[in-house]
Amino acid sequence: MMEVIQEHIYDIKSESMYWRIYFTQISLIPLTNEEYHEVSAKIDKILEDLEARRKFMGTGN
Repeated sequence: MMEVIQEHIYDIKSESMYWRIYFTQISLIPLTNEEYHEVSAKIDKILEDLEARRKFMGTGN
């Protein structure tokens, strides 16, 4: 089961809006330390790809 929390935040300094997103994964299967780091690295890569596409498209969403 995964829970995703999104907050729409206004940054006063830059006068812009952005989303803060939290992912919480609840697994019935315990992960080893190695498995945890493998999954974490894959999620980081997905988020980096999303951010790169967003910057390329030039949107602030």
